[in-house]
Amino acid sequence: FFFLMIRRPPRSTQSRSSAASDVYKRQVHGDQQKHDYSQKLNDEKRYLAEQAELWRADNEKFYQKEQTKKALVKDQYKDNQDTLKQQMGNRSKESLKQEQTTINDREAIYNKDILEKISKLKENKVF
Repeated sequence: FFFLMIRRPPRSTQSRSSAASDVYKRQVHGDQQKHDYSQKLNDEKRYLAEQAELWRADNEKFYQKEQTKKALVKDQYKDNQDTLKQQMGNRSKESLKQEQTTINDREAIYNKDILEKISKLKENKVF
């Protein structure tokens, strides 16, 4: 009884109202949508790759600028240290002793002048 079911032939006509036509339209439209989506995805990937490259280039430029600044500061620090060493080297123990001797000589001359003035005042009996 079940084996005697009548099978209907498939609809092969491409008229607008046929179900086969609807399936065909969906397939063509679906393929176009897939292509459009794929194209959009590829465009998005390309855009992101370009942006990543720009970001990397900007980051590299920034890193190079920072390294240049760091090198300049390091060179300035080294130059300052060299200048200080040179100045300190120029003021050797010998020159410091000489300066101290000059100061002592000036004090001696000043003290001598004061003592002479005091003795003159004593002679004039101001005290």
